Amino acid sequence: MLIPRSPARHRRPRTLLEDRRLRRRLALVVAAATTVAVVLPGVAAAIAPSTASWTDREWDAGRLSTSALACGTDTDSTATSSSRFLTGTLAGTSVDSTADVEGVTVAKAGTAAATVDPVTAPALDTGGDTTVAAFGNPLQVNALGGLAGLDLTGLGTGLPAGSTGAVNQMATVSSTGATTAASGLVSNSGGVLVTDSTPSADLPEPASLDLTSALGPIANVTSPALDVGAVGSSAQLDGCDALEDQLWGTSSSSTVDETGAVVRPAALADEGTVVRAAATTTDPVRRDYGIASLDLRLRSPLAAALVPNIRTTVNGTISAVTGPSGSLVQGVVGIVGGLLGSLSLGSAQATIDTAPVTALINGLTGPLTDSTNTVSVDLSTGTVEVDLAHLLGHAQLDDLPPNTEIVLDPTLLAAVSVDVTTLLTDWVRRVATMIVTTVQASSLTLSVTLQVLGSRLTIALPSGATVGGAAANGGGVTLSGGVLGLVGGLLSSLTSGIVGSIERVLTKNLITPLQNLLTTAIPGSSTATTAATTITALGTALSSVTVLLPRVLSLRVNVQTTTGGGRRADGGATTPTYTETALRIGLVSNGQGADLAHLDLATSRVGPVSVTGSGLST
Repeated sequence: MLIPRSPARHRRPRTLLEDRRLRRRLALVVAAATTVAVVLPGVAAAIAPSTASWTDREWDAGRLSTSALACGTDTDSTATSSSRFLTGTLAGTSVDSTADVEGVTVAKAGTAAATVDPVTAPALDTGGDTTVAAFGNPLQVNALGGLAGLDLTGLGTGLPAGSTGAVNQMATVSSTGATTAASGLVSNSGGVLVTDSTPSADLPEPASLDLTSALGPIANVTSPALDVGAVGSSAQLDGCDALEDQLWGTSSSSTVDETGAVVRPAALADEGTVVRAAATTTDPVRRDYGIASLDLRLRSPLAAALVPNIRTTVNGTISAVTGPSGSLVQGVVGIVGGLLGSLSLGSAQATIDTAPVTALINGLTGPLTDSTNTVSVDLSTGTVEVDLAHLLGHAQLDDLPPNTEIVLDPTLLAAVSVDVTTLLTDWVRRVATMIVTTVQASSLTLSVTLQVLGSRLTIALPSGATVGGAAANGGGVTLSGGVLGLVGGLLSSLTSGIVGSIERVLTKNLITPLQNLLTTAIPGSSTATTAATTITALGTALSSVTVLLPRVLSLRVNVQTTTGGGRRADGGATTPTYTETALRIGLVSNGQGADLAHLDLATSRVGPVSVTGSGLST
């Protein structure tokens, strides 16, 4: 469809810039008019009276506004942007006034010099563009350890060399109305450098929010915390396009002409325009965020005691079998005494090489993780970690809709106790198998000297005997001494009795208890404490935590707000302020409802961008 030309007369060719301006102005008139009459060749039609007309040289303003914005070239915008990594309250005290976590705010009015708060914020490289002002104010993580209940120091550990830091803060404004803000693990150009799939080598340690005050005392639980991995947010605003869209609704459906220039919808009707591609959306506001992880972390003395208890059980079980008074020696003595009568014990030795099994147990302190990588237990410290995002059904934290609440579903949280119990139970069973295999392959020595019937009797295992071999067939035990010539027909019974005793003792008193390590009582414990009872108690403690968690903790990600904006009293216009916050945390005390923390992490804010009435004039 063609827009009628003005009365024909000679005109000089328009330059590309004039052509683009003309198309923009034409777009605005057509979009603003309430009635448009179109005359096709050879067809007569009534034309509604117009409130604006144009000649080839100028526009004549009527009752409707025909103001225009030359986006990208006008330099009379007033723009603001700001970023702040941490804002909110902790233990009833605002952190906003804490100098160590101060953000950065930049404002620029037209071509005037920019103002920045704090004034000490260093300027960033703008590539020599004098229309742009950019400043950064990265926080010093080592100075952030004094916040009650919030430890941010981990965010300064483990980043690759050359990184701008995980608590970077930058803001950029331009006199043309373009603004950018970014905070957290971001680049100085405003790019978010973190997702939940970012390699761990490129991420710092997490920040930690203490949950002790919120949950209250829980038996067998210490140091409960919410661990927050690196976060980042950014916001970008093309203020001129936003104003144009706000005033005339034209920027969100622009397209591209044959020269590559952005053309507003109504201007496509200009005679001779060839559209190169289908309409492409050009959103003047872009917001982004990233969160590496959200984990529940706590410590339990029960988890930390599991490996030491296994060590105690294994060593105690071996000690009960070996030594002069152990069941192995005493079993042999009992067989001889039962067949040959009174005797006296000379020397006795029974040992098992425990070095292999000790090395095995010492290596059991590594972290355990379930098959879904949702729950892990570090047995060396007793630390239990739960990937809350994964557990609660959010496989990707950085791709969620605006203002998504991470719902702490009690049913899903209840699975933590079951998962940990299953994980540790299966682990103890595997460990028991490894321990039995190791002990069976360990060397066994046995040498007992007795005085029987006035003569010596020596019972011994050959060099190289193993626990497994002796338990299976006596290990090739030998009998020697003068008494053998006196016992006659009893020799066979004596030998078989000793072999049977060795087999029984090693099987019943050693191998079977180790095979049943899960339920074997820990030697010396005042109660019937076993690995199984320890694991069950840990599960109960975890249940106490997960039951309370939904009552005290709230999480929201990709928090977006849009506020303000509109026409100015002088006839100008102002965009809204657009905010992006990567993560919002709320924490209250259990049973009391007292507000313990309300924190926003990685907030980026762009706008408002405004132009005066004169800035909108032709």
